[in-house]
Order: sequence, then structure tokens, then C-alpha cells
Amino acid sequence: MHEPSNAGSRIAGLPIESIADGLPVDYFPPIADRAMWDGIDPHDADAIVADAERRLCTDWPVLPAVRYADYRKNGDRARFEEAYFDRRARVTGSLLAEAVENRGRFVEELVTGCIAICEETSWTVPAHNGPYRDGIERVLADPAEPIVDLFSAETASLLSAVVRMAGPQLDRFTPMIGERVRAEIRTRVINPFLRRDDFWWMGFGDRDTNNWNPWIVASVLSALYALRPDSATATAVVRKALRCLQRFLDVYADDGGCDEGASYWGHAAGSLFDAADLLRHMTDGAIDLLSIPKVREMGRYLYRVHIDRGWFVNYADGPAWIDTASPQLIYRFGNAIGDERLAALGVEQFRTLTPLGADPDRDRYVIRAIWSLVHAAELRASNLEYSPCTDAWMAGIGVITARTGARPGLFWSAKGGHNHESHNHNDVGSFVLFCDGLPVIIDPGVERYTAKTFSDDRYTIWTMRSAYHNLPVINGAEQRADSAADPHAAKGVTARIEADAAEFELDVAPAYPTDSGVESWTRRFVLDRTSRNAPSLSITETVHLAQEPGTAELVFMTWAEPELSPDGFQVRAGDPSTAATARPTMSLTFDPASGAQIGTPTVERIATDDPRMAKVWGSAIHRVVIPVTITGQRARIAYRFDAAGDDRTRRP
Repeated sequence: MHEPSNAGSRIAGLPIESIADGLPVDYFPPIADRAMWDGIDPHDADAIVADAERRLCTDWPVLPAVRYADYRKNGDRARFEEAYFDRRARVTGSLLAEAVENRGRFVEELVTGCIAICEETSWTVPAHNGPYRDGIERVLADPAEPIVDLFSAETASLLSAVVRMAGPQLDRFTPMIGERVRAEIRTRVINPFLRRDDFWWMGFGDRDTNNWNPWIVASVLSALYALRPDSATATAVVRKALRCLQRFLDVYADDGGCDEGASYWGHAAGSLFDAADLLRHMTDGAIDLLSIPKVREMGRYLYRVHIDRGWFVNYADGPAWIDTASPQLIYRFGNAIGDERLAALGVEQFRTLTPLGADPDRDRYVIRAIWSLVHAAELRASNLEYSPCTDAWMAGIGVITARTGARPGLFWSAKGGHNHESHNHNDVGSFVLFCDGLPVIIDPGVERYTAKTFSDDRYTIWTMRSAYHNLPVINGAEQRADSAADPHAAKGVTARIEADAAEFELDVAPAYPTDSGVESWTRRFVLDRTSRNAPSLSITETVHLAQEPGTAELVFMTWAEPELSPDGFQVRAGDPSTAATARPTMSLTFDPASGAQIGTPTVERIATDDPRMAKVWGSAIHRVVIPVTITGQRARIAYRFDAAGDDRTRRP
């Protein structure tokens, strides 16, 4: 496990004299600020208005109690959440449309949406509702006990933006709208945030916090603007926010690596940036979290795991193709810490993944929706050119990334770490390999969340199991599920990054149960960069069993269907979005083994009919299994991936 460091990272004790009464009025730019809203790119403004117009003649989604109960009854969270989030997206869209148009056409939509949301029994989604109270299962929400979760806080942030931006328009309809919104925000979010220290995400108990912490804190800080509170209340909220953020920062090592993976960067480091921006604004620059070295490294993590276009290293609960990162957030984070590469990555993501400047967060997170519109013209006009990170070693999470330069170019990453990480998969020692920015050896990712995902049955889900990662199955045994008492960390983890090669070595045996009979299983990776035209990845497995003989299966997950041979396989790099592949681009071949016999590979086709996985991989991925008979207590198995061609297809 990594050892978090607080060196130079103390924030909870930062001096706060007091926060001004009412808070500054301009964090959410009011609709009356025509200089700003009339400056929005006309294409973006037209898209916003057209989207809001499309909803005008449709019914508002209904949230029946029986749909809330689905999660406890059958584990389904989607049916309720789809309607829940659609309501909030509709309010966000109407707010932005009214801001850019300023004709009053969407004010009644805002009235309807605000009151509908205020009349919900709870803003907490069913999956985050406490399961029991006084020994009785809570199938429905309890309005007497408001729970501050991700989306109750996010809802408060949205309604805060509505009353601050469109307050005069709502007041002309009736001042009761603003009064009701402020009362609900105070009761459902601000008061319990101040009163309680037992929400797990705050980090004050035995459980480590994660992305929930800054995500909620940023929403709470922005929700405070709706209240125009007295100085004492505002100061108390800021002090509590800093205490929480300190606990979040404490779980990170100095290198800023995120064990939750790249798909959670926007909610982890990205939300920390949102909170930092709000705190800077509230304190007139007196509190500057972005001056903390660790916070800067947390921003840089994103390009250290970026592969190409929307492809990212996706250990833990995340897809390999991420089109939900907010380009303006990446860009602003990079500018704020003076890191041109991070800012340029934001520009690159904007250019390649964002049609008409529509931020992926637009329907969900009002702060980012606003700033994405404000900064769209700046992103379009930017002349920053993104240069990918050549390699990185993040010892805190045990992740290495490296690439070769010339085509056919390889990108490779491997991980050590342990199996008690946030959003953990049992994947100590796994790796991914891309050729020319296209997937070859993959991490499948995760399916859509259900009640099972975060339950005791988590590791019965195939995507969480080591048998479906690029790892050995040893004497029939997979890696063990996580445990706070025994996180099953890799041993002997070392990395070397030089111009000629990137190397990584670790012993994965601690991740396997004792009945696997393995004393040590050391994997050594070498990405050879000496040959510009023929880069390769070599892997050596050095095995020590408690007794002989033994068996193992070497597992390799691929997107494209591999072409098997008696002593290895070839697999095409390609683009799952178009199901297009080049001719075989990578081949796996074995060196003569010592103390082991290599069997004939087999391949299993795995249908990816889950919507979350199908979005990335299309209809199927493949699992290659190569049987190994270990004839002695010690064995050495060596193999190599070589680039076998340069025909390429690329996601447009």
C-alpha cells in the first residue's frame, strides 16, 4: 500500500478570518450580465436553445415511490435515476437557454423544475440511501433524516445557480420560488453538512474517503451562494469544507496518482479544482489550494495515463474510452497550475471529442456547464498543441506508463498496488498494451452499476475478477478479494525508466490465496525502445511453487478476435467504434520455457451487451487462455509482444 504524505499539503489549518456576509454575488454570472452571455459563441447558444426547446412540450419525468424502492427490491438503480437526472438536466438546459436568449421563454420551465425538485421526498438517490434505521430496512427515503450524498449536494448546487442567475426573473413570477429553494438547500444539505461528522465520505471515521469528498464539498460550497448567509455561517461551512478536503488529500501520495482510475479524475482531482476555485473566490484569493504541490500533481495524473484521443489507462471502475472528461476543466486546471501539457490536453479533448463545444458535464453539473460555455471560444482559438507524456512512474499507486515514439508506436502500462483500492478490481500485476493508439491487450472495464457492484457479491462479477484481467490463474486460483486488514499488496515493486527501455518488476504472489501453492510469482516487463521500427514488450514470469508439479493459465484480454497458433497468437489493433481492424499488428511468441511446458492457446468470446461496456468495445471482447504445466518448484516463462505490421485505422 502507498504511504500518503502530508508534506507541504496542510490545508485544514489555513487561516480564515471570516467570509463576507452574503458572499460575492458574481460566481454564478447572472442573466443580467449581457456582456458575458451575449458573448457566447452563436453555435453553442443555438445548440443550448434548441435542446431546451425540444423539451418544452414534453411532460416532466415522474418519480414514483415504487421506482425508488427498486434498488432495495431488485438492485435496479437505473429506472429511478434516469428520471431523476432527466429532471435536473432539464433545469440546467432551461437555465442556460434563458441565459443566452434572455427572452423569458424558459422561466416557467425553471419554475416547474425548481418546485418539482423541492417537492421530492429526498434528493438522495436510492443507492446512496442508508439501508437501515433502527433495524428496519429503508426501502424509501426518510425525509426526517436528509443524507448528503453526491447528488443531493449536486442538486443544491444546481438550484443555487438558478436562484443566483435567474433570481429577478423568478421573483417576477413569485418570490416564493427563491424562498422555497433556499429553505430546502439549508434543510437538506447545509445544516446536515455542518451538524454531522459521520458521513463516511468526510473521512473522519475509519474508512478512507475518495472522489465523493471533493465532489460533494464543491457542490456544498456552490450551494452556499443561494443562501447569501451571514459571515458566521459562511465561515463555518468553509472551515468544515477544508477539514473534509484535508482528509481527501491525505489519502493521496505525493505523486498525485489516483487509484480510482482516469474516469474518476474529473470527480476526484477535477472536483478538488472546482472546490479550490470556489474557495479562492469566497476568500478573495486568500485560500489557494492550487499552490499545494500535491494538488498540482493530482492534476498532472490525467496526462500520465492518457494513451491517445479518448483512450486512457482504465484500471479500477472505469472505461478505456472516456468521452466524459470536461475539456474546459482540464484546460483551466492546466492554466491555473502553469502546466501547458495539461492545458493542451484540454484543448485536444475539446477539438476531437466535443461537438459544438457541448461539455459532457453540461447536463449534470451546472458549474462546469457554465464554464464550458464561457471558455468555448477560448478553447477554439487556442494554438496549444498537445504533446503526450512519454512515460511516468507513480509509486504511490504502483502504476507505470511508457510509450515508444515512432510508428508502429506502442503504449504500455502495468500496475502493482493492492486489492483494497477505491473502486478496486482484483488486478495486481495486470497490464494494457496499445499499438498506434489503438487497443491490443485491454482491461475490460466495468459494467453499469447495480446493487451488486458495491456489495459483498462484488467479486462474483466477472469484470472485477483477476481471471478476466491480464494475469495468471495459479493452480486454479484467482486473486483474492480485498480486505482492509490484508489488502494483498504486491511485493518487490521496482521501476526503471530510461531512454532505451522502461522496466517494471513485481511479485504478485501476495494477491493469491495460500491454497494456490505459490511462494512467489515475479513478473518482469521490459518495453524495448532501442529499435525505432520494431519496438517490443517482453514479459518474464519467474515462478516458485510450494510444491511440484503445478498448473497455471496465462490470460490475455483482447478486443479484436485473435488468430491462434500452437505457440502464441496474433491480434489486430483496431477501432471498436467502427469494428475496423488492421492486419495483425501484434504477435505474442514464447521463448523456450524452463521448468514449464506451454500448452495450446484457446479463445473465449465474451459478449459485451451491457450498455456501458458496449459503448467502448462494441459487441464483444475476447479472452485468450494459454495453459502452462509447471514441472518443478521453480520455472521461468518468457514471451514477447512484437509489432507485426503498420496498417492502421483510427477513431475519427
